Amino acid sequence: MLRLQFMLIAVVFWVTGGRCDLGLMSTKLESQDEWKESFCIAYNPQFQPIAKDKSTSPALLVVDLSNALMYGCFESDYDGHDVTDAIVIVARGLCTFSDKAQLAEKARAKSLIVASDDLITPGANQTSDLDKINISVSTMLWSDVKQLEKNGAGHPQVGVLYELVLSRFDVNLVVIFLIAVSNIIIGGYWSGIARQEKYKLYLKNALSKQGNTQNNAVSEEGNTSNHNDDSVSLSYIALAIGFVLVCGFLLLLYFFYSYLVYVVIAMFCIATSIGLYYCLKPILHRICSWEGNLPENRIPIFKTRPMYKDLILLALCCGLAVFWAVMRHAPFAWVIQDILGYAFCINVMRTVFVPNIKICSIMLIMLFIYDIFFVFISPLFTKDGKSIMVKVATGGSDESGGNSYSGKTQEMLPMVFALPKMSISDIGTCPLGMSLLGFGDVIIPGLLICHNHAFDLRVKSRRAYYITTCIGYGVGLLLTFVALALMETGQPALLYLVPCTLIPTFALGLFRKEVKLLWNGVPYESKPAVSDQAASAPAMAINTGSIDSGNSDTSIESETRVLISK
Repeated sequence: MLRLQFMLIAVVFWVTGGRCDLGLMSTKLESQDEWKESFCIAYNPQFQPIAKDKSTSPALLVVDLSNALMYGCFESDYDGHDVTDAIVIVARGLCTFSDKAQLAEKARAKSLIVASDDLITPGANQTSDLDKINISVSTMLWSDVKQLEKNGAGHPQVGVLYELVLSRFDVNLVVIFLIAVSNIIIGGYWSGIARQEKYKLYLKNALSKQGNTQNNAVSEEGNTSNHNDDSVSLSYIALAIGFVLVCGFLLLLYFFYSYLVYVVIAMFCIATSIGLYYCLKPILHRICSWEGNLPENRIPIFKTRPMYKDLILLALCCGLAVFWAVMRHAPFAWVIQDILGYAFCINVMRTVFVPNIKICSIMLIMLFIYDIFFVFISPLFTKDGKSIMVKVATGGSDESGGNSYSGKTQEMLPMVFALPKMSISDIGTCPLGMSLLGFGDVIIPGLLICHNHAFDLRVKSRRAYYITTCIGYGVGLLLTFVALALMETGQPALLYLVPCTLIPTFALGLFRKEVKLLWNGVPYESKPAVSDQAASAPAMAINTGSIDSGNSDTSIESETRVLISK
């Protein structure tokens, strides 16, 4: 149940990227002909827009008042400074962006740049300010302002402001696509094989106890007690409780982000280190023949004697998660985060079983509605008119736009696959942010794929359902990227993934006349039909018999065979 709880909480962390309009300011000494250096700015196009490209932008004198810690909040700040038709730079603080812009415009400046610790989009006090202010308003990093001052060395500088034009398609979307699709392929395949092995073990146990068992069929959902493994099966109650917890936790994050984000980071470290351990353990056992075990009763917390190599692997996995937690703000931290997340998603799909398409459909539709509500409908109920999902995803920031770390804590929820954008501008001076895909957008459709693969193995359908839903997932993800490019705003991926995986599953079921069997699930046979003569043979083949698909003219012969040595 612990892994199930982690999986359900992970659904919360679907992430939408915030939009920030970025531009460039190229500068040079007034006496020079060539532009010397360029700096990144974040501007608000709802004030006065800046030029579309460098060639059409007028060269303006740059007047830096920030070095004297001028905030541009009083008319006296401009006394003794001629900023007519100039780009004026002031420090952030003391008053609003609108107040600074109005005073700069009154001093006849052409453009205002506010030196800030973060690249954020300047906001207006009220909507009417957008019509009153007729100069461009931008922000610029303090480090760049200091570099600009160093470049000038007391000499007059001129600058041009222009938009940073990025391609709507980024190369990193290809990498995210490969990560997500390969994850559901591996997780779905492993889960189907694991469930089939579980079924074979059940048949073996049923054969050995056939004299003591009743001759009836029991559902796969309720028949896990005779096999001691780490898997769990979703039920209606677990699904309902999980959905309430997901919605409640998202709301708690919305109101108490600054505190709960650290709880989420701790949960991420625990869950992903365990997931990485279980993914690497089979590989370790295949390549390492060392069979040493801990001495008996030396460590009371262990019910069995674990192998030394397993403990070493667990320590390394936990160490990697701790290293990520310490270095999570480093430029390379996204690589470790994606590795941990990849293993976590596979482990969840491996251990969580959906007994039938009925529960799977309910889960997918509930989360489909969840995504739409918290992205598109929740702004109607918030004071600032912003989506609850977007605000949580962007770090609980009160600023519009900006980067993903613009919240008070400078922390971002880690339950995502994150890749830096690879689009390169002509100069490449702006931080382009990250492209994000939430774990829930992989795990939730992945559970349907896991179910379909297990169903394929039970009914001998040559993995038709598994392949179909894997292709459907890829198509749904491509549609998400297309919508992202066209709308230029973060998309709820489940809006596209749920129809693209669920509809093909039912369509194939209709074609194969197996909808009822899909809907209710394939039952276990509690008593394999074998003769006494076969039971006494050194080895035997067990035939599970015919499974009625619910159609009068169709039956499915499931001939799962288990070899049992005497």
